[in-house]
Amino acid sequence: MTTTIDIIDTRVPGTSAAHAAVPTGDDDTRWITIVWSTAEVACIEFELGDITHGGPIRYAADTPPPVESTDDGDWRPAPDPRCSACGSTYGPLVDVLDGRVRGRKLAEVALGIARDAAADRAWVASRVTAHLVDLLNIEATGLIHGSTSLDELPTVMEGPGIPAVVRDGDQLVAFTHVADDDIIEVRWPMPTPLPEMVDDLGPFEDDDDDDDEEDDEI
Repeated sequence: MTTTIDIIDTRVPGTSAAHAAVPTGDDDTRWITIVWSTAEVACIEFELGDITHGGPIRYAADTPPPVESTDDGDWRPAPDPRCSACGSTYGPLVDVLDGRVRGRKLAEVALGIARDAAADRAWVASRVTAHLVDLLNIEATGLIHGSTSLDELPTVMEGPGIPAVVRDGDQLVAFTHVADDDIIEVRWPMPTPLPEMVDDLGPFEDDDDDDDEEDDEI
């Protein structure tokens, strides 16, 4: 359990750090440095729209994440929370260093965490984008084959739940929010609704010719 905490500026956006005095096995204390990402992180299934999965977790810049002592007296980040729905673990990136790390060394560690967090967000965005494309494909296919009508598609102003596919002028738009509250959207040209049967297009000038052929056969 920590006894003294000093928040330190890493100079790297999206990260924070703290010097913490932690107990040792001989009833003394020693200093460690905790560096963490301040970005929100959620279970990937939550990001894909299933809110029964683990929601966003964020460690504020002025509140260090939990750490724990190992059997050999070192300190490490506490285990990430586990999603109660799928069992996967997730959480912001955290690193623990011995001593009071400052200056260039601290910035190097924080920059590494920021880069890894950015890579994680890019991976989440790619998964979410692929999911949105699947949703667009379902709606577009429905419009093309007549199982869905334009009137059934909401507009953004109608406030559909996310992830959602809406109509916006001559485009179909699939969009959602991700844990850091960014919006990801994919736009497709609006497919032209097609009739289910040729007869739905109305009478044709050669319809009478078909009748004449039937009369001739009689």
